[in-house]
Amino acid sequence: MDNNRENPFVGLRPFEAEESLLFFGRNQQTLEILQRLHTHRFVAVVGGSGSGKSSLIKAGVIPYLKAGFLVDDADNWHIVKMRPGRNALHNLIESFCIEFNPNYCLPDDVEKLLEDYKSEGITPLLDFIKENSSTAKNNMFLLVDQFEELFRFSMNQNHTDDAIDFVNLILGLSNQLVFPVYVVLTMRSDYIGDCAQFYGLPEAMNDSQYLVPKLNRQQLKMVIEGPVKLYGKTVAPNLLSKILNDLNLVQDELPLLQHALLRMWEHEQNIDKNEALDINDYKAIGKIENALSNHAQLAFEGLNDSEKGFARLMFKALTTIDDNGRKIRRPLLLSDLEKLTNADRESIMTVINKFIEDNRSFLILQNVSGSDDVNIDISHESLIRQWKTLNIWVDEEADSESIYRGLAKSAILKDNNERDWLDGIELNLAETWRQENSPNAEWAKRFDFDYNSTIDYLDQSIKEHRYIESKKRARTRRIQILMASVIGLLVFMLAAGYWYYNKEKIRTEASIIHLEASNQLISDPTVAYRLEQEANNRSENTLYSSSAAKIKDNYSLYKIIGNFSNLNLVEGDIYNPTSISPNGEYLFVTDTLKGSKSYKIIKDDGSIVKDFQDQTILSSVFTNNNGFIYGNNKGELFQVNVSDGKSNMFYKLDNDEATAIEVRSDNSILIATNKSELLEVDFEGNLVERFTVGMINPETNQVMNPSPLIDIDLSNNGEILLLNNDGRTFFSNQGTYIKPQSIEGGKVLYSDIYNSTEFIGAFGDGTIKILDIEGKILESFRAQKGALNYLSYLDSDEYIISSSKAGEVVIYNKYGKEIQTFYGHEKGIFAHRIINNRKDLITYSYDGTIRKWKLKFNLSTSLQISIENLNPNDAAVKRKVGSISIVDNNLITNVGSKNLLEAIDLSSADRFDFLKENSSCQDFIKDFSVSKSHGKIVTLCDNGNVSTYSLDNSEMQNSFNVNGLAYGFWLTISGESVFIKSRTDNPKLYQLNGSIKFEFVTEHKGISAVAFSDVNQNRVLLTAEGPFLQVLNIENGKIEKTLALPQNSYPSALCYIKNDKVAIGLVNGDILVYNLSSEKVEKKILHLRTFPIKKLSTIADNALLVESAGGVCYILNLKNEEVKKLEDGNSQILAAHFNPEDSKIYTISSNGQLKAWETKSQNNAVIIEDEDIEGLSKEQLRKFNIN
Repeated sequence: MDNNRENPFVGLRPFEAEESLLFFGRNQQTLEILQRLHTHRFVAVVGGSGSGKSSLIKAGVIPYLKAGFLVDDADNWHIVKMRPGRNALHNLIESFCIEFNPNYCLPDDVEKLLEDYKSEGITPLLDFIKENSSTAKNNMFLLVDQFEELFRFSMNQNHTDDAIDFVNLILGLSNQLVFPVYVVLTMRSDYIGDCAQFYGLPEAMNDSQYLVPKLNRQQLKMVIEGPVKLYGKTVAPNLLSKILNDLNLVQDELPLLQHALLRMWEHEQNIDKNEALDINDYKAIGKIENALSNHAQLAFEGLNDSEKGFARLMFKALTTIDDNGRKIRRPLLLSDLEKLTNADRESIMTVINKFIEDNRSFLILQNVSGSDDVNIDISHESLIRQWKTLNIWVDEEADSESIYRGLAKSAILKDNNERDWLDGIELNLAETWRQENSPNAEWAKRFDFDYNSTIDYLDQSIKEHRYIESKKRARTRRIQILMASVIGLLVFMLAAGYWYYNKEKIRTEASIIHLEASNQLISDPTVAYRLEQEANNRSENTLYSSSAAKIKDNYSLYKIIGNFSNLNLVEGDIYNPTSISPNGEYLFVTDTLKGSKSYKIIKDDGSIVKDFQDQTILSSVFTNNNGFIYGNNKGELFQVNVSDGKSNMFYKLDNDEATAIEVRSDNSILIATNKSELLEVDFEGNLVERFTVGMINPETNQVMNPSPLIDIDLSNNGEILLLNNDGRTFFSNQGTYIKPQSIEGGKVLYSDIYNSTEFIGAFGDGTIKILDIEGKILESFRAQKGALNYLSYLDSDEYIISSSKAGEVVIYNKYGKEIQTFYGHEKGIFAHRIINNRKDLITYSYDGTIRKWKLKFNLSTSLQISIENLNPNDAAVKRKVGSISIVDNNLITNVGSKNLLEAIDLSSADRFDFLKENSSCQDFIKDFSVSKSHGKIVTLCDNGNVSTYSLDNSEMQNSFNVNGLAYGFWLTISGESVFIKSRTDNPKLYQLNGSIKFEFVTEHKGISAVAFSDVNQNRVLLTAEGPFLQVLNIENGKIEKTLALPQNSYPSALCYIKNDKVAIGLVNGDILVYNLSSEKVEKKILHLRTFPIKKLSTIADNALLVESAGGVCYILNLKNEEVKKLEDGNSQILAAHFNPEDSKIYTISSNGQLKAWETKSQNNAVIIEDEDIEGLSKEQLRKFNIN
């Protein structure tokens, strides 16, 4: 390509129309804006800072206009481009003059046209346009770029009338029919709310607003590769992939990308010179996250010390933080900058040019009409956010402004006799501020305060402070004279106070013990707790007692219940088998002494129950009745009665060794061998089943490369999970052939399984991963410090408990959130067990101790309390039973194939038809809604009939039919109208008499979720098939707001929660909490993996009932993100409802059962008595010098 440009990339500044050949990736967006222009002639293009709004219009829309995409004749355009700046109305009139008659654009001529507009309206301006429009150009395109400047300048300078005239003018131009004018304004989305102060502007924006979407990966690839290919070069594939991945990690992705590409091109042209952009060019500029900051810092470092001072003052003046905390630009006149810095124009321009030359484009200079002054502005706000030095300056300036405002307000209060002179810290802060910032009257012009009065107040405060200090010094001299006269008295007081000595000594000792407690807290909270108690016993102090109470409340404390330190256990030796009984009472260990091994069963108090002599034991397991089974190196398997120690051999392997044993049922065990074989044997020694484990060689019909199986895990319904010594897993839920599964993430060290769909594994990289039965990773999170020794599910698949070599035990939920942490062991933990009806944890450690801990959280918040069998027919189950509601202790549901609602009396379990016979439904009721406060129930039938019934007598009040395939509806809070969503028509709001109040037009012919505000009954929140929400006023049918959600966030359920927040369920299973006031996502709190969220409803201030399309329900605590699953065996939960009157959740499952679940915790408070906490040992008392 023959091109005079040295660089195909523009850097921070926007693209211009003449650079359209270099503008890639936005064709679709350009056509969408043109379509809106064709319909409305006014389009508001809205997007975040750095989303490419200006470039999209200048290099996208304008070239398309000239090419004839909006009107047939390609040359029929007057293109007017302007920015509001300091005087929006004047700048707009001047832009018309420059385009239509440059010779008519002397300052006096512009003022004349401006006055004509103010006095006569838009007519003189249209006459001027028609008179000066050539016959070849009979259309005008007006671009009002960076519309938000109207709020930064005009409104702040009290030019409100001019701002209103400006808005009226651009709206009037787009609405008049005398001369075709097409208007596009670009504006940052965070200023949308400011537009409400102008009459007519919000309505125009609602009619035609374009929210600039984020570029997808393919479009970004075009942005990168397109210009490079035009210039005859290439982009290395690994660089392209690296840039696309890095863009996900940064803000301001488009300006940062353009700037980084510009810098890489320069590096390639001047240094690398290999005809391709590659990873070396990328690293040389500091990658995407540092390229801009490095480039700006390089310009700054090229200045001398004096120039650096000018630059610092200049950039502080060119930036500010607005009332909403946004760091934004603040353009400044060169003449004002001269006064502010007390520097000459030539010196200032030297500094400015340093940030413009060599393709930097960090600053923009614009001549001011009618003068020799220049307007200075930062080219893009991404520079403020990305240049680290500038970020520091902006914060410093904000602090300086804050101090000045406070000082000025204090001066006003002093004038009104409402406060005194500055003193103490306030005065020191003000003096330091003046010394470091050297403020002057020009700097203070931006504030609405009298600068001279403020500084006079500071000076007078300093004088007053010095006067007071001189009086204090004189008083000090008098006191010194008095001191000499009381020395004798002090001698007497010292003698009298001797008896206080011992008391002070005790206080000192208590303070030392308290300090030691603080040191011990990070390693052993139990010891720290006892030390705080000891300190308080010596010298009663609320500090010590409150510290002890906090430790007890916030940490897990243990009681040593057994000691086996006389045994020598080798940590980390996988060939030393260990097993623990189900109730945690017995433990089997390998005792290693002087190179020989002996095997013992010990009790939880550390006493030895049985010592195995002359045996080499390879595997072991306890049974539910405290029986014990082990296998030795001879292939022999023994049963042991733990109570009396008697044993008998009941099975013998053929030339194999039993490397792992697991109890499968009350009647049989599984035996894994060193030759990759699995056997099921009953307790009488009879072979029940033989499983083949591994890949089969089709020629020999033998297992290829057999390896020892070292672990067996069983799910709650009997599926088998095996682990071999290579860290591979084998899974089977049917048949006798068990095939290996490849595992993502590396080698599995320990594993466990609870259900038939997933298992957990501890990996060598220190992570815990949840995997499906195909070995694919579902969740992954970093485990606690230290490699893991043990890992298991805790009673369900919702919680995971892991023990580490660092002596910690941590209970996690399935998403990696720590629920409770236990630490204090001096060495690694090799076994743990939950005991005592899930109230206690028992741990066994290589430090030779057995410890018991209290669980501080409730494992079963959702408790099933009753079951009533509804026996629905197959048709009802196939329809997925839609809804539940409760009225006067009667549960109402659309279960069954009849065309009526059915009710169940929750007291007697009696069933009856709730609605009287009618013919409004052809087959069944799709959905229904109850309004108790308005005494009515509304139903939606399969044939599209919407019927209203009285709750008093169940009689139908009226009925009407809706067009289209209706599949959902929502009754408004007022109870007077209903939203209907359809697969074929736009959603409509109907009055209950059947009249349409309004129709809501969407791009996707439907809405996916609706929620009504409990704050404003006229406000409804809608979501369609896209990553956004829309706020609708149901009184006028107008969209008040369109709120963008994160990329790929597609809502499927909505629910209002308190404080003007909404919970959003997504089709991928995520749940977001969105703040409607700040218009931001506060957090992502849950991921249900593959199932969309079907319905959300509140059950308390901080809790949600979550229904997924997979037939699973959850209780979600929004405060601590704890999740409780409502499980109904293998059945799917088809409908759920929370009844606030009894605080229960009622569910109907695919097995036809109605169940009620408690939502209140059964053991909210865990009381830990002091006798449950270990005291200080004799060794510890000596260690801490406690007598």
